[in-house]
Amino acid sequence: MRKRFTDKIHELLPEGGRVLVAVSGGIDSMCLASLFLESGHDFAVANCNFNLRGEEADGDSDMVRQWCGKNGIRLHSTGFDTVGYARDHGISIEMAARDLRYSWFAGLCESEGYSALAVAHNANDNAETLMLNLLRGTGINGLSGMPESGRIPVPGYSGEARLIRPLLGITRAEIEAYVKENCIPFREDSTNAETEYKRNKLRNLVFPVFSEINPSFLDTLSREMEHFSQASRVLDDYYAIYGESLVHKTDAGLSVDLGALTAEPHRDYVLYRLLSGHGFNSSQLEEISSLVQSDRQRAGKVFLSGNYRVSFTTGTMVIDEPGSFRETLVSGPGKYDGFEVSVRPWPCGIELKQPEGMLIMDSATVRFPFIVRSWKDGDHIRPLGMKGEKKLSDLFTDLKYSIPEKEKALVLAESRASSKILALLGRRIDDSVKVTSATKEIIVISSL
Repeated sequence: MRKRFTDKIHELLPEGGRVLVAVSGGIDSMCLASLFLESGHDFAVANCNFNLRGEEADGDSDMVRQWCGKNGIRLHSTGFDTVGYARDHGISIEMAARDLRYSWFAGLCESEGYSALAVAHNANDNAETLMLNLLRGTGINGLSGMPESGRIPVPGYSGEARLIRPLLGITRAEIEAYVKENCIPFREDSTNAETEYKRNKLRNLVFPVFSEINPSFLDTLSREMEHFSQASRVLDDYYAIYGESLVHKTDAGLSVDLGALTAEPHRDYVLYRLLSGHGFNSSQLEEISSLVQSDRQRAGKVFLSGNYRVSFTTGTMVIDEPGSFRETLVSGPGKYDGFEVSVRPWPCGIELKQPEGMLIMDSATVRFPFIVRSWKDGDHIRPLGMKGEKKLSDLFTDLKYSIPEKEKALVLAESRASSKILALLGRRIDDSVKVTSATKEIIVISSL
């Protein structure tokens, strides 16, 4: 095992560098730490106490501290209020422990200059991950198992240190034999024998049955995960060529041409990739897919996940994040959030008919300061050239606005309390603010 480990470290860290090794005191992590010690590679140990098992957890940390002291290895240690963190964030104890330890590890790597974080995941752990991913439904990427090298799983972490798993190709049986042969100290977590957690259920109840059916099932699953990984890379290439071309970024969000999507021979997979990572559940994905492929009325249909929305017009599907009400006090010329205001003498050599995104109004009818805000129900406007007023919602229908476009629409209001609209930014002005032969100065509002 020593040679396999040394070769793997050279493969994972061809340029060397100091490694931070996560050590709990259990058999896997103590084996990992001992292999690093024997290899002569520069490393330090990180141990955290989650304060979940009382004196037993304290004993684990004490043993790791003694091992590091005996072998002259630098030790970083800390403790967490895991139960309190789980309660405050509304997550499970397992997820809380994961968040806490990886955030701490990432901080250590950044502050101390470690080039990698090594964890003791092995072939059994990888097989457990595969089965858990199958049960929860994670797509083909989840069937590839854990990578030997990747980013530290902390949102927003931008450090250079990588997460490595040098024992991923080694089974727990091999680890147990190596630890016994070399008299490596370790402590047994009493909760490993319980079946409260999902991993423990698989490890203690399911995998023994798998082993009866196929004594080499770990090797079999490892080979299959590599095949899944290869298939995943092929699908990534396919989506990059055919799927991404269907998506167009607009001010309203990501717009997808439904005609092009339905013509795509693998539209179900493309649609899945478009929406994966946006929090939609399987029943929503099925309903969206059915709607895309049907002749039913689509316009106005909306699907919501936690932070995202899918909405339909007649010919497009839009993926966006629902916004909130906006209000901006425009005190004078300048750049504001999403638009720019300027004042010019009239005439000034520009055409009255402006391209989409620019509006021209008589400054005598629009006085600073004025309000630009999100539209509201009841807003109405008399579009340029029309005799009567029109509800803004009806104007949106005429302009074929999608739901996100409606939501993001900004209007110039006559006053904060008034529903009388002087302009729909970027598209229409009210007839009352038009430029006439008596106009001496204009206000120009341009979308940014």
